[in-house]
Amino acid sequence: MNDTRLLAALAPMVGFRPGVAAPDSAPESPGGALPAYLSETLTGVYVQDLHPLLTLETLQAALPGLTDATPSAPVWDEATTYAAGAVVLESSPGDRLFRAKTTNLNQPPATNADDWQATTRLAAALEAGRVAALRRLLTGFRLHQNVGQYAKRLRDRTPLYLGEARATNLVPKSGRFVGYRFTLREADLACEVQRLGLQLSEAQSLAVYLFHSSQTAPVATFELAYDQPGRFQYFDVTPTALDRTEGHYLLGYFEASLTGQALESAPRVFMDGCGACDSASAAQRSAWGRYVGVVPLRVGSPGTPGTLGFAPEATQDTPESAYGLNAVMSFRCDPTELFIRERWAFAPAVQAALKLHFLEQIAFTQRVSGLSEAAAAMAKELLESARPNNPRTEFLESLKALSIEFSSLNRLCLPSSMAGGFAVRTRAA
Repeated sequence: MNDTRLLAALAPMVGFRPGVAAPDSAPESPGGALPAYLSETLTGVYVQDLHPLLTLETLQAALPGLTDATPSAPVWDEATTYAAGAVVLESSPGDRLFRAKTTNLNQPPATNADDWQATTRLAAALEAGRVAALRRLLTGFRLHQNVGQYAKRLRDRTPLYLGEARATNLVPKSGRFVGYRFTLREADLACEVQRLGLQLSEAQSLAVYLFHSSQTAPVATFELAYDQPGRFQYFDVTPTALDRTEGHYLLGYFEASLTGQALESAPRVFMDGCGACDSASAAQRSAWGRYVGVVPLRVGSPGTPGTLGFAPEATQDTPESAYGLNAVMSFRCDPTELFIRERWAFAPAVQAALKLHFLEQIAFTQRVSGLSEAAAAMAKELLESARPNNPRTEFLESLKALSIEFSSLNRLCLPSSMAGGFAVRTRAA
């Protein structure tokens, strides 16, 4: 389950009603507003509707990270890839907070409105609280719904091809981006890259990038310390999931960063339809071809290494080449898309999770003011009460009541008892 994507889908279910709140420069005075990404609400419910204590004024008095003595965010760094939602401090010109709108690399916030938007410490604190509440919800959902039974592994440790090249089979290099295009064949499946292999003419450190066609910054970067010239050397990498059926992924390297040359094994496994395959290549292709389409490619003018600076039409398929690069993959079921489609079923639990989290933030605040202390006492009394409206009790009950319709899940991923064509709706235990 891809938490990042599911969190993004659940976040706008409940927003924060814009209203009177203090600006960052004067945390206890009136004024200020909230950005649109916080005020959006798909259900029509706002956090302030969940309990009378949950006002912007009370939250601003209680939440951490809103005093001048507290560092508000890390300073923006040109070498860091920032995911959408990341908050940074840009100190020139002035000290200003920015929130990433996209995943991006080396895009200065103050001059790139497509990738960044100005934000405030209050907005950052509210968003951080919402994310924490939703992560708690997903953890509870996994436990109560037994999500693991729908995320079963289908195939493990499968390389793209077998064998290696002769030391004399060198690939001419000319500053291209070379590698593979991956396209998932079915919904609710994920391809996970577990190992990467290189066969090069010289020892070196080489960065291999994983891109998605929807963004210019890499999804992942793998720094490989290759030290066996002329031989295939494999590296365990942080498992990285390819789980989006829209668009495609690119895995490869920039020849501008390559010392020496790659060795070409010319595997037949990528030939169209594998018509020229020997039996071993045909068997290897069938091992992964059911789940993912893979085509070697090159880009003659790829732009700056480390970013996806070229359009899809700039790529040229090269099924006869592998560029000294191999990948070892596993394939598993991934119900993330199903949960996104069913996100309205999560609405009551989202409300309960947000109510509990922000009341706990108020109850156990370390901030000292008349407002925060009075609100903390009331929130503690509510959290410690034995009444049915205790927010902790309400949250647990909302998890138990969460009901998901699994009949539309890919049949490969249904437990055997549920794969007979019957509509199935599962409720948390």
